[in-house]
Amino acid sequence: LLSNNWLDLNSTVAQPTNPTNRVATNTYYRVAVAGGKNINLPIPNWAGGNDYPYATDGGLGNFLRFLEDWTGKKLNYQGSLVSLYYSTYATGPFKCCTYSVYTPPIRNYVFDSDFAVPQGLPPGTPMFRDIDALSYRQSFNSRTY
Repeated sequence: LLSNNWLDLNSTVAQPTNPTNRVATNTYYRVAVAGGKNINLPIPNWAGGNDYPYATDGGLGNFLRFLEDWTGKKLNYQGSLVSLYYSTYATGPFKCCTYSVYTPPIRNYVFDSDFAVPQGLPPGTPMFRDIDALSYRQSFNSRTY
């Protein structure tokens, strides 16, 4: 998500690798986002089980991506976040806490209750009315009729 302070000039011409050139401002969004998330990575043996951030994709807080320096700024997001598939891009481990990848905003995320009923969904929302079996597996559960 880009703040109201975003300028393409700062990201492509004026030192594009320097995030301090891209300072965000408090911004408001009301939107539904459907996308893919990364598969959680297993904790490697060399991490000794103590490097928890390595084994995650950043979770919900990292589902919306940021390209600006949001230090002390607030992102007010009202909407719905849906993960429909596993991502095929940007699938590396989430670099929390020890690397300076970006500075996230103060997150004020709220679910928009309009999305709880079909009449409140945005135009073009996919509607799933049937199920296509893409694979089969054996079920050992007993059934009573």
